[in-house]
Amino acid sequence: MITLIGLLAGWPARIGVIVAGVVALIGLRAWDVSTQQAKGAVKAVAKIEKANDNATNLGKRAAARSTAPGVLGQRDPTSRND
Repeated sequence: MITLIGLLAGWPARIGVIVAGVVALIGLRAWDVSTQQAKGAVKAVAKIEKANDNATNLGKRAAARSTAPGVLGQRDPTSRND
């Protein structure tokens, strides 16, 4: 029993504490990377949705202009009547 206590108080215990600290730091870094990836994914989705909304609005405005009075069918690209 005294030998076991002496063994745990020596260098094996110190190595165990060091290993536990390294494992804790690796776990913390893994959690941080996961959190940052989740934040990046949210930002990417928001950016895509904003671009999609802008493209939709642009298409709606173009459709509204093409049905305006005085404009029938496709515009002739050779005419300069703007």
